[in-house]
Amino acid sequence: MTGARYTLIVPALLALASPVFANGHRTLKDRPCLSDCRQHARDCVDAARTAARSCAQATCSTELAAADAACTSDPRSDACTTAR
Repeated sequence: MTGARYTLIVPALLALASPVFANGHRTLKDRPCLSDCRQHARDCVDAARTAARSCAQATCSTELAAADAACTSDPRSDACTTAR
């Protein structure tokens, strides 16, 4: 799954995990379930970030090195802006 898909899925999971409002009152039913769902969503986001970082490093190492080299000498240069 791509990072964009995770970006769309996680807010949906968090919305489902939010306490349900019924007749204007907060329903406290299944609080452990909601807590577990929120934790699962956090774990999912963490896993997605880690996977995206690893993917970028594995597949874009040349580009990342070029950006680092261009930006190390002059972060405001055109070469750095283009490399980003």
